[in-house]
Amino acid sequence: MLEFVVVAEAEADARLVCDLADRIFLEESPDWIDEALLLNLRNWSGFDHPTYTRWPAIKAAMREHHTRPHYLGYVQGKPQGAACAESRKAILLAIERQKSRKIDALILAKDIDSQPERREGMRQARDEKQGEMVVVIATPNPKREAWVLNGFVCNGADEEQKLSRICQQLSFNPCEEAHRLRYSSRTSRLDRDPKRILGDLTNQNSEREERCWKETALSILQSRGQQTHLEEFLAEVRVRLLPLLIK
Repeated sequence: MLEFVVVAEAEADARLVCDLADRIFLEESPDWIDEALLLNLRNWSGFDHPTYTRWPAIKAAMREHHTRPHYLGYVQGKPQGAACAESRKAILLAIERQKSRKIDALILAKDIDSQPERREGMRQARDEKQGEMVVVIATPNPKREAWVLNGFVCNGADEEQKLSRICQQLSFNPCEEAHRLRYSSRTSRLDRDPKRILGDLTNQNSEREERCWKETALSILQSRGQQTHLEEFLAEVRVRLLPLLIK
């Protein structure tokens, strides 16, 4: 069984990236792989948790396993920012844990949160250890909710009316241009808060939210997710994880 370790900011983020990857595995792998078989082919986990590891827990895990990253002022010729440093720690921990545990790939998930340098930093860390660990990067722009909104397709007149009203307020469609959503505590622009908009459209119903990424066609998710980085994440799953599953 393949072991995929996930590092994310919260359980909801981990569940989202795992479910999306599973869709690629089921819809784009050979016909003989079905949901029942997939459960025996891959396992999602954390370093010391059955499902995922939170970013703040990486530092403690490194101490526990006596892994010490050497500080680098520059990585791949570029200054090492906070996201690069955090990602390096997770990757180094995974490489160290491979000595006593099977880890086939590492998935690093972190919201952009109006900090595009996070994405570049995570890539820097991965490039440094290219060949030592398979790493997939998920960077929802601006937040996880943007990826969920990318998959929101109206079901019935009530949802159509809600979406139409929100589109009028924003002057754009938040499902097709979710990357334009922002919430700043300094300006209190609640009208562009992706969490609020998603909550309005789904009535705060978690099952309705899940349908956005579990049932909406991958082609729609890719088309709408070009600037939220969802398209890029799906492509990374295809290139980096799917071959491990079907080889």
